[in-house]
Amino acid sequence: MKNPILQCLDQLRSQEPDATFIKTADFSYSRQSFWNASRSLAVILRQQLKNLDSDIVAIHDQDPRYFFVYLVGIWMAGFRVLPLNVRMPPQIIENSISNSSCKVVIGNSLEVPPGIKCRYLAIGQLDEDCQTDFDDHQPEGAIIMLTSGSTGQPKAIPLTFTQILDNAYLTQEIVGLNRQDKLLIAMPPCFITGISHFMSCVVSGARLVSVVGFNFGEQLLKLIDDNAVTAFGGSPTNVRRILGAVKEDTALPSLRIWISSGDHLSRDEQQYFLDRFSHVRFIYMYGLSEVGGRLCVNDVRSNPAKLGSPGKPLRGMQVTALSSEYGSEVAPRDMGELNINGPLLMAGYLQSSGNIDHSSVQGGFATGDLGYVDADGYVWIAGRTNDVIKVGGEKVSITNVEDAIRLITDCSDCTVAVIDDPNLGKVLIGLVVPDPTGEPFNNLVLFKQLRGILPPNALPAKVFAIDSVPRTGSGKVSRKDAKDLALALLGSK
Repeated sequence: MKNPILQCLDQLRSQEPDATFIKTADFSYSRQSFWNASRSLAVILRQQLKNLDSDIVAIHDQDPRYFFVYLVGIWMAGFRVLPLNVRMPPQIIENSISNSSCKVVIGNSLEVPPGIKCRYLAIGQLDEDCQTDFDDHQPEGAIIMLTSGSTGQPKAIPLTFTQILDNAYLTQEIVGLNRQDKLLIAMPPCFITGISHFMSCVVSGARLVSVVGFNFGEQLLKLIDDNAVTAFGGSPTNVRRILGAVKEDTALPSLRIWISSGDHLSRDEQQYFLDRFSHVRFIYMYGLSEVGGRLCVNDVRSNPAKLGSPGKPLRGMQVTALSSEYGSEVAPRDMGELNINGPLLMAGYLQSSGNIDHSSVQGGFATGDLGYVDADGYVWIAGRTNDVIKVGGEKVSITNVEDAIRLITDCSDCTVAVIDDPNLGKVLIGLVVPDPTGEPFNNLVLFKQLRGILPPNALPAKVFAIDSVPRTGSGKVSRKDAKDLALALLGSK
């Protein structure tokens, strides 16, 4: 098959070769220079990986200057892409590479990054004048996305070019970016959200402004004004940061679209944004890597009666709420576990053998999210069906964090409380009952050890030593009492 994404990019650069395509904090690509740099990488990969017994090349780099060129260059060379989260512990990175049958990793670092035991290619500046042309007939597979790993080793999600491109086109039908737009993103591009925003620029012709790093509200407002940004794509945390930083004269005159995805944003927060920036369309989304990015999209300003809902499923996709007891579809507005189906859904998780396990999508895919579908077809999210929550837009298993604490410290009991933070969303607080017969409890040692085995978003913000874990009569942890205890301890500091 011909690569449809490369065809879109080729058409864009043929029509407007000198137009800016991607701007980073300290670099800028035109459509032509981006295309040339990508095929320069493809030349290198085709020369150096002639006899590679794998069709997957991983990216270990979160600098958008390099990441998106790597992404397209790998496709040009005829390989599938495995984006790695560079913030994951080395062991998780090593296992993710091995379990995906990946044999080569590329990145900008001259030194081999921790966790990479296979072949590593350090690739920096690429030839922006490269004129080599390629036969772009390629297999259907495009990318292997990894789950967050919050419930154990990340699972590998194989997606096709058709899935990620169609996802972008269907999302574009509602969002409506155009070639005059500048879309700002401020998250690592290795996540499905970052790749989805890149794909939105591919199908719409919009320009991408990508700045990775922790940005306070004042910094985001300055980035928007300095770059004359017309669209922003980020998490609810970004919304909270800018709303906390706006002043009476803050206008954001260039901005016309704000896209929020990755976690819950309350109705009141959405309404406040709409009132504060009356000229901006607010797009609220719900998505999963398993469908190639977006699943539900809501243009909130045009649907005031559906404020709080992430919208209807994309055209052709189905979302139903199933009874946890019977597994059957519940009535409209009745709560159940959200189940999805449709052409964007993955075929199943990729196994280390290279085969696909189809069992997780038989009868649809159970998202683990609790919610309902109303009579108009709008989806409403209530939360997780168990103790898996989202921190910083990524899923975290409270049980896994508790198990990690028990593994590395001498304690007779422990739990993890979840509290709400006005800026960060959900925050984890560790509550530990030290073992009087073990080593003395030490916060610094515990944090250092946790960093080696947990993803960054699963690390507790603080850990307190307590006398006993609040439990119910049946022995289960009382989550409410644990939260109240954590808030009391934080208030006493």
